[in-house]
Amino acid sequence: GLRTHIVVRKDAKKAWKAAEELLINASPKVIAQRKNQSGVTEMVGRTTQENHHNKHRVGKYLWNGISSVRVNCGTAIVGDLEEVSEELFQYWKLGIDEFILSGYPHLEECSRIAEELLPMVKNKIESANQRNQTKI
Repeated sequence: GLRTHIVVRKDAKKAWKAAEELLINASPKVIAQRKNQSGVTEMVGRTTQENHHNKHRVGKYLWNGISSVRVNCGTAIVGDLEEVSEELFQYWKLGIDEFILSGYPHLEECSRIAEELLPMVKNKIESANQRNQTKI
């Protein structure tokens, strides 16, 4: 399975702007708490991410900026509907078939994911399954 946040918009630039706004709009108290906790860590991956990635970009669509304001699930897939649906589809092709997806603001992102994103991912998976059955 995969647990990640989603920041998806119809336009990729708007999605990345929304991701950055999550950090800009975070309370100074939360940011201070996270910096205190992240300064002393034995988590090599987290330390590496903090020290080596420009603007929290870990991959083309993978963003770990959320980890500077949230504990635990510290990644998000960010992009337009096609980009994010394709990224999730690629995870499915790797064998991941259970996803826990979330986002901020909760209600708005949940609606976008359920109504716009998941049908696209489902269509990609169904098409792949049909192609695989044809080959058999």
